[in-house]
Amino acid sequence: MAPFNRSGGTRARTVDRAVIEAAYRGLLRRDPAAAEVEHHRNAIGVGGWTREDALFSIATSVEASAQFLYSDGLRNLAHSLQGARAAARGYRPVHFLHIMKTGGTALTVALQAIRPDWPAMSGLFLDHVVCIPRPVLHQAMLVAGHLPFEATRLLPPDVAVCTVMRDPVHRTLSHYAHVRDHGEPDLTITEFVASPRWRPSWENYQARHLVHEIGILDAPISPYGRIAEELADLVAAHSLPLQSLFDLTPISVAPRDLLATALARLEAIDLVGTTGDLQAVCDQVARFWDAESPRVARHRATPEPVRSLDPGLRREICDGTTVDAALYERALEFGRERYDAVRS
Repeated sequence: MAPFNRSGGTRARTVDRAVIEAAYRGLLRRDPAAAEVEHHRNAIGVGGWTREDALFSIATSVEASAQFLYSDGLRNLAHSLQGARAAARGYRPVHFLHIMKTGGTALTVALQAIRPDWPAMSGLFLDHVVCIPRPVLHQAMLVAGHLPFEATRLLPPDVAVCTVMRDPVHRTLSHYAHVRDHGEPDLTITEFVASPRWRPSWENYQARHLVHEIGILDAPISPYGRIAEELADLVAAHSLPLQSLFDLTPISVAPRDLLATALARLEAIDLVGTTGDLQAVCDQVARFWDAESPRVARHRATPEPVRSLDPGLRREICDGTTVDAALYERALEFGRERYDAVRS
C-alpha cells in the first residue's frame, strides 16, 4: 500500500480514517476517540507513515497486547492445556533440544505420537519460548524446537532434557545443503566453510547449543544492547531476533573451557542419542512415559558432497569441530552403555 499522497486530498484522508476506525474496532474492540484518529491520520499525512505503519502501531500497542492476554481464546487455551496435562499427572515433561540438521524433525514427529493426547509444543525457537506465557508453557508435556540448553530455565524444574548428537562433518555438510536450498543456491561448500559469515553455522555448532548463553531471562527487555555494532543490522532484520542473536554472537564460553563445559552439560542431559539411532531415543522416551514406541521415519541421507569432499576441506571442518567430535563420541558411548545395560 502506497504512502499518503498529498495530491490524494480529501479522498485519501477519508480512506485513512476508515482504515484507522476499522483497526480499532477489529483489534481493540472499541471505536477510536477523535484525537486518536487525528493522531494516526497526521502520522500518515505529515509524519511519512504508510497505512501499514499505522496498523502495526495499533496492533502492537499495550492495549492490543492486553486484549490478547485477557481474551477468551487464551483463557480457553490455558484451560484446555491444564485439562490435557491432568491426564499426564505423575510423569515428567520432556524438552527435546533439537540441534539443527541432526535428524530431529523425524524424531519430533515420533515423540508427539507417543502420547498424542498430551499437550505438546514443537517447532519452537527462542523468540517463541520467551514470549509464551509461563503458565501456558508449563502445561506442555513435550517442548521441542531449535532451542539451546539455556531455554530449560524457562521450563518446569522437573523437565527431562533430551537431545541427539551427529557426526560433525556430516552435520556440517547437511547444514550447507540446507543453506544452499533455502536462499543461497550459488553458495559453494568452500565458501560455506571459509567465510566468516557462515562459520558460526558449523564451527562446534552442537557445543554452541549446549553452552552458549545470551541471557534469555533478560532478553525481552533489551536484546540488542549486548551485541557488536556490526551484527546489529543482521539481528534487527531477522524475523527471529533472539534466535539470530544466539546464532550470530561468539560462544560465551572461553575456548579453553569449551570442551569441559560442553561435556558437563551433555552429561547432565537425561536422554542422549545419536542421529544414527533415532529409534533408540524414541524408545527411551516411550519407556519414560510408559507407552508404546512408534516407528521413527528415516531421516534424509547425508548429501552427496560428503562422499567426495576435498581432503583439505574435510581437515578444516574437523579442525573447527573438535569439541563436537568429542560430544558425538560421548553420545555413542551412551548408546553402548545402554546396550550393555540391556544385555546384562
